[in-house]
Amino acid sequence: MMFNRFPVDYVFVGERDGFAGRAPEAALWRREAYRRGYAQGLLTRAERIAQGALQQTVIVSPTAEVRL
Repeated sequence: MMFNRFPVDYVFVGERDGFAGRAPEAALWRREAYRRGYAQGLLTRAERIAQGALQQTVIVSPTAEVRL
């Protein structure tokens, strides 16, 4: 079992875990809106790939043959 020697400041914990169900502070609205928009875009893209409407990009790494 780990013991934390330092007190936890729960003011900062809320930002890390999605505000723990509380509304974000006004100073963080732009960042929160960006995060939500980015996550929504990823979800929409994943749904379109799952439905077959969008081709999934496959990156093939080049291989080199080494002869000794």
